[in-house]
Amino acid sequence: METEIDRIGKNTELLISERNKFLSNKKTDDNVLSAWLYSNTIQESIAYLNTLRTTTNDIKSGINNASLAIENANNNIKDLESQKRLIQEKFANMEFKKNTIQNIQVLQPPKSSLYPVKPKKLLNVLLAGVVGLFLTVFLAFFLEYISRHKNNEAKS
Repeated sequence: METEIDRIGKNTELLISERNKFLSNKKTDDNVLSAWLYSNTIQESIAYLNTLRTTTNDIKSGINNASLAIENANNNIKDLESQKRLIQEKFANMEFKKNTIQNIQVLQPPKSSLYPVKPKKLLNVLLAGVVGLFLTVFLAFFLEYISRHKNNEAKS
């Protein structure tokens, strides 16, 4: 396409120089028609040249866009690979934890006791009675102390 653009550019320059030479000659009715044909051909050549340049620029911009898309895709691939490595590390860590947990072994199977632990009602009642007796005696002595202390203050 670049060679076509160069070829048409050179052809256009040649046509312009030929037209200028032609116009510098005698002016007749034939010259006007020929000049008009030269000008029309030059305009078509320039329009075609512009079309080719536009097409070339569009193709180049498409190539640049494709390059950017490829670069973005490569960056996405790198990101996904790093995420994959992170997930693999997490998986390896979980495997290690799983293996650590699996190393725990049951030495004896559990069995029920012949004498199960349950509330000892008799012991609880006796303990409550003894503690209640001590508190009652303590309360009696405390009340006696308070009443004597009041009497001593009243006498003084």
